[in-house]
Amino acid sequence: MKWSSEIAHEEASKLGGEQLMKLEKYMSISHGDNWKSLIPITQQILYSIGDNPIRAGEFQNLSTPIVMIRGENDRMLTESETTEFCSGLKNGRYISLENQGHLLQKMETDILLKELLDCL
Repeated sequence: MKWSSEIAHEEASKLGGEQLMKLEKYMSISHGDNWKSLIPITQQILYSIGDNPIRAGEFQNLSTPIVMIRGENDRMLTESETTEFCSGLKNGRYISLENQGHLLQKMETDILLKELLDCL
């Protein structure tokens, strides 16, 4: 998964200014009155991932089943990045959800639930 410090800073900057104003109503509904306190925490998580990117090889010895779910319309992760990461896992499974995006909470519940239940 291609993350770098530059990408992290670019994504974190989307959580401020005009971009944030577009999300304000959604964030208030999704996260309640304290949603603004989540912004610097989320930015710090992004910076941390940028400084220490996740590498598939770091997980190659895990025997725990890992399911990678990606919406086909995801603009944050490409299908090739996700399948490459998943192929480096001992017990990995990749699922692509048709007509879905990046945010889990915005995916169609029935589609997501069906796939999750199939994993059990």
